[in-house]
Amino acid sequence: MLYAIAPLSGFSHVHYIDLLGTLSMEMENDDYKRDWANEMHPNEEGFLKMARRFSDAVVACRNECINVAVLLRFQPLAAKLSSRRAYF
Repeated sequence: MLYAIAPLSGFSHVHYIDLLGTLSMEMENDDYKRDWANEMHPNEEGFLKMARRFSDAVVACRNECINVAVLLRFQPLAAKLSSRRAYF
């Protein structure tokens, strides 16, 4: 739903950054632990990955506009776990 705002007339200052897929969601071999501190919060590496995506978007639009509104979409690991419980 948020992605639909950015292309609307009058919202050229709004940029949508889809962060889904930025952090590991793989349960096999505990790969998710590379990016997650717990079910809801990224660890330092995870936050750095998200910050790089955000920074790249701001740099890409810096010549277009001064006032920028950014919409982010992010899915916590807990959503992937559903009924399973992860122990960190």
